[in-house]
Amino acid sequence: MVGVNRLSGVARAFSGSYLAASLVQRYLVCRNVTVKNSE
Repeated sequence: MVGVNRLSGVARAFSGSYLAASLVQRYLVCRNVTVKNSE
């Protein structure tokens, strides 16, 4: 059971970092689009 718990913890951390990365990427894309529109 310990291995399963550790695996789920790693999966949770991986999914969390993946979510954060996708959010940052989306924010950067939106910011680039707004900057291009303002110029």
